[in-house]
Amino acid sequence: MQINLEKRSDYLALLLGQSERIQLSSSDDPAEVVAGLRAGAPGERKTVLLLGSNGFVGMHLLHELLVREEVGRVIALVRPTAEMSGRERIDDRAQHLRMSLPNLGRLEVLEGAFTRPQMGLSAPAYTELVEVVDVVINAAGSTDHSLPYAYYRRETILPMFRLLEFCLTGRLKALHIIGSVGCEVYTQWRDFLRVGFFNCGYSRMKWVTKHIVRQLHGRSVPIHMYLPSFVLGSRHTAYRDPGMQYSFWQMLWYAGQIGKMWDCGDKPIPVVSGDVLARCVLDNVLAGEPAPLVYPAQPLHSQEVAELFGWEHIPWEEFRSALQRRFSLRPARWAWSHPVSSLLEAVRHLMYTRTLFPKHLPQIIKSISEASEASFATTRSDVPLLQVVGMCAENNYMFKRMLKEKAP
Repeated sequence: MQINLEKRSDYLALLLGQSERIQLSSSDDPAEVVAGLRAGAPGERKTVLLLGSNGFVGMHLLHELLVREEVGRVIALVRPTAEMSGRERIDDRAQHLRMSLPNLGRLEVLEGAFTRPQMGLSAPAYTELVEVVDVVINAAGSTDHSLPYAYYRRETILPMFRLLEFCLTGRLKALHIIGSVGCEVYTQWRDFLRVGFFNCGYSRMKWVTKHIVRQLHGRSVPIHMYLPSFVLGSRHTAYRDPGMQYSFWQMLWYAGQIGKMWDCGDKPIPVVSGDVLARCVLDNVLAGEPAPLVYPAQPLHSQEVAELFGWEHIPWEEFRSALQRRFSLRPARWAWSHPVSSLLEAVRHLMYTRTLFPKHLPQIIKSISEASEASFATTRSDVPLLQVVGMCAENNYMFKRMLKEKAP
């Protein structure tokens, strides 16, 4: 069975801001195909194919899969490099994150890539995969906000349809996709006209994917999507995360430069630690009737952040004005001993602050918070969220150094 985007309907949907413009075609009736496939027996331990297992989120999912009694076998598909095999890449990532993976006897590593024909596997290996897998979890893909939608369409959305063909062949397999709550920045037509860090090709791709999932789920296709916000470190990584690679820490770094935190009003900032995210995903994966869209999130209030780091809590307009004054291009900010490099540094900070703190940032936070708020009451954690933020900050070298430099 083949499922495809009809012509370039996704581009039209993005142009008009109308999700109903996304049109899908299929070679057969999905409901009939699903009804005719073999499914695992009730109570049978599941075999899970994990894509993107050597990423930060992927490693948390791998850890959670290996501790779940309902999961009997985990198959990680990893692209090898010239220097390391697929298994070595997982081991290297675990060592880098200081993560101890349990029950490794359940883990099998295959070398390949789901974007290639037959996932880059031999014919016998691919045939076995078709017949034994119950669940596919896709945590792979770039998160670069500078890449255009066309890149993500080619590298993420179109390969998703090939994954669906795999899932709807032989044994029935449910497809679970890790997305981003960043797709919720699109609430009105003018949001699709904006260009910036939050309104970018990555978030457009997640918006299109979300509405494809909704359509397919309505046609009885077992496809599900998870839309977390900022993902922090966890107890599994000794509260370390990618640090300044994350927009969350970059934004707090700039807030620390002026010693002020903007007031988000009554809407919290949705964040989630890696272990809580993985637990939410697996709870839904293993549920009797998995929800099509899940928003793993924990609420973090701006007042709490200000108190944690000893910053002043001020209105958004005042915060943005203070930030613009601090990172302006005024000559007084330059180091005249090295004027060119200091000017380039000032330009870099000016561009970063403009894209990370657009005028409509409060609306962005409100949109993603409202989309996630149903999860706030149900997402449980063993460690208080503010404590998680504090410990991750302590392990973030650049952020910790900034706090020491700015301390009175």
